[in-house]
Amino acid sequence: MTIWEADGAPWPGAGYGCEIARQLRRAGWSVRTVPLQQRQPDDDELAAPLHVLSGGSTPATTTRGWVGAARTRLQEVLERALVGSATVVGVCFGAQLLAVSLAGPRAVRPARRGMEVGLHPVRCTASSAEHVVSEFHHHEVRPAAIRSIGATVTFENEHTRVQGFSMGANVMGFQFHPELDPRRTASTIRANTELIRSVGSCPDAALRTVRDHRGAWQPMSFDRLVLDRVPARPLLENRSVAS
Repeated sequence: MTIWEADGAPWPGAGYGCEIARQLRRAGWSVRTVPLQQRQPDDDELAAPLHVLSGGSTPATTTRGWVGAARTRLQEVLERALVGSATVVGVCFGAQLLAVSLAGPRAVRPARRGMEVGLHPVRCTASSAEHVVSEFHHHEVRPAAIRSIGATVTFENEHTRVQGFSMGANVMGFQFHPELDPRRTASTIRANTELIRSVGSCPDAALRTVRDHRGAWQPMSFDRLVLDRVPARPLLENRSVAS
């Protein structure tokens, strides 16, 4: 499978694809990580059966540079996914990139309620079950954009109306970070305090949400919310590229 790794660092020495790659390898997938700031996926990587688009720092609405190039390359994969021959999962920036690619640049906007950061509950729209998940975003997907393309909102909360969405069985986006546990969430907050303050949010308040909700966070969130939704696919050849 191919991880499309965007820019930024959740904590020093890590990219946003690192924890995704670790969990996928643990689940038995052969992983190739593509650092999008340096290059775009090659033909072999585009042909993978499973693609995960990571979180990142640059707005998905940007049309220039590596983001614009990624949107162009992603179109081929989305065409395959919409007819059932590939699966695409977007996480945070990756979910926003999916929304923009499917519904246009107006599909994403700055979050009206400001940055959502820390551990917060989200509701599954199909079952009303709550999951405590890791959040780190100050943009959001417009609900009207999801409706306009016939996609379904799969998760929501009071802060962010589109916490997750799916289009057909093989395209899904998650505004939150199902790959991050409470410890990694706290690490991300501590490593990004200046960014959090720059958008008017409070790092200490974000850390309090980790302390308040860590007992409700369920292990294996990535497996439950991502891998369990991905149809079984053949594994790629074992030519992994470390994040």
